[in-house]
Order: sequence, then structure tokens, then C-alpha cells
Amino acid sequence: MTKKFQKISAAAACAATLLLTGCATGPQKFAVSDHTIRSILVVPAVNETTSVDADNLMNAMSTYTLAEGGYYVFPMDTVKYVLEAEGLYEPERMRELGPEKLAQLFDSDSVLFIKILHWDATYAVLNTQTKIIAEYSFFKADGTPIWSDKVTVAYNSNQNNSGGGLIGLIVEATVAAVNRAAPDYRIAAKQINTFAVRNWEPGPYRRVNAQKH
Repeated sequence: MTKKFQKISAAAACAATLLLTGCATGPQKFAVSDHTIRSILVVPAVNETTSVDADNLMNAMSTYTLAEGGYYVFPMDTVKYVLEAEGLYEPERMRELGPEKLAQLFDSDSVLFIKILHWDATYAVLNTQTKIIAEYSFFKADGTPIWSDKVTVAYNSNQNNSGGGLIGLIVEATVAAVNRAAPDYRIAAKQINTFAVRNWEPGPYRRVNAQKH
């Protein structure tokens, strides 16, 4: 297989994946496999979009995904409460504190920053595509960078095509109309966080459970 063909195949695979889940659009430095990391402080996401709900959904789905992967993740409500007590109300100002000081506040092994760059839906007659782009930066408690990535996810509302001739088209048109009125960003938010950590090793709590079984 020639190098040119390999590049074309990789690009095609990435494009196909994008339709279903997502695609890393920036360089993925390496997979996270540091077994000294047991706890993760997810700093409230910086929202650079016009969607007022984007940061809340990203915060919820990112902490859920990491906890599901076997890491202890500090509850977002607690994180906000502690940081606000320090006079930090805006995510941008929280980031300015730096990973070392943030980790010290919570006695955390690591700190994860998330920045939402794009959060929107495009509509067609029988389909709604929800697209999210986010940047991730992960640090050890001493400020050492571990991993960073820029991830894009595009979720199509009619991925499960109903078929069924005219009746199927009517159903699809109805679903599309509902999604047009209020697209469900929860699925896309979950997908982008799942895709972002796809090469992370299971966290310590998941490894322990796996050994028990």
C-alpha cells in the first residue's frame, strides 16, 4: 500500500467517523496512561459560543465520562462553590489561576481544562446535524502537560433511518421538525467527551473492578 493511498484511506476513515461520532482535528500527543493519576479536577468549561447552555452540558458530560472511565472526578457543584469562595466566578479567570494552584485547592492529582469553540445545529428537510468543537488540555498537579486535543463531533438526528416508504418519510419529517425546534445537544456532548478520551487507559477504580471480576 503506497503512502499516498494510506493518507487517502485515513482521511476517508476520519470523514466517515465524523458522521457518526467525531474526529480529532488537532494533533493527539499521546494516550493518557499515568497510573499515578487517580483524581481529576474538571475546571468549568470556557464557553466561546453564543449558546448559554453549552458549558453546563459539557461540564456534566465530561465529569460523567471520566467517572465512568474509572477516575475520581470532583463534583462540578463543589468545584464551582470552592472557586467562587476564592472570588473566581468566570471560567476564564479560573484558568488564569493555573493547574498547580487549582490542584492544590482540591488536593487533586490532575486538572482538565475544556474550551467550547463551536456549538450549533444545521437543519435540512429530514435531518438535523448537531456539531460541537472543543479543545481539551490535561495537566498533572505540578503543572506538567499530559495531553491536549481539539475534537469535533457531528451528530445526525436521523442516523437511525426509519425506512418504511411514505410512512417512514412522514415519521422522519416529524422527528426533523421536533429537532429543528429544540435539537438535543446531550447526545453530541456525550459523544465528544467519550471520543476525546478514547485512548485513555481505564482509571484506577475501573481497573480494580476489572481485577475483581
